[in-house]
Amino acid sequence: RDGPFREIVIALHRSDIASHSHREVLLLYYDLAVRYSLLLKEMPELLSSLLGALTGNRGLQHPHPRVRSRCCYFLLRIVKSVGGKAMRPYVEAVVEGIQSLLFAPASSSCVTSTREVFPIPPNDALYLFETTGILLGTTGLDVDLQQRCATAVLTPHI
Repeated sequence: RDGPFREIVIALHRSDIASHSHREVLLLYYDLAVRYSLLLKEMPELLSSLLGALTGNRGLQHPHPRVRSRCCYFLLRIVKSVGGKAMRPYVEAVVEGIQSLLFAPASSSCVTSTREVFPIPPNDALYLFETTGILLGTTGLDVDLQQRCATAVLTPHI
């Protein structure tokens, strides 16, 4: 529980490793975060920067398809592991990060007003839909906010 390895994991979360330029370093960091996600439940201050990296251009919006693909899975695992109560403050930001990816055309990248959005394959999109469902269904959001988020994500697909 307490010990040197735990301190190393905490130090990794507090470092700037999520800004590393090599994609394999990012994937190993995210894998470690998933494996030791119970620590994120105990120390929710670490969760914010991890979610920012996972849903931003160092994760779901990374230019490399393998990083985007793995981050779809890693995000789902983090959300499931940490649980709704810990995720409540981050629901809107995570859903917003997911939403733009689900609108991207499947064949090529497109440019939004602020950044390039890369395509997510259908199998990876399923992870994102499941993540959205868990976030909206288990975090105790107001019904109005649940409805707004669900509508924003699902309307273009209906």
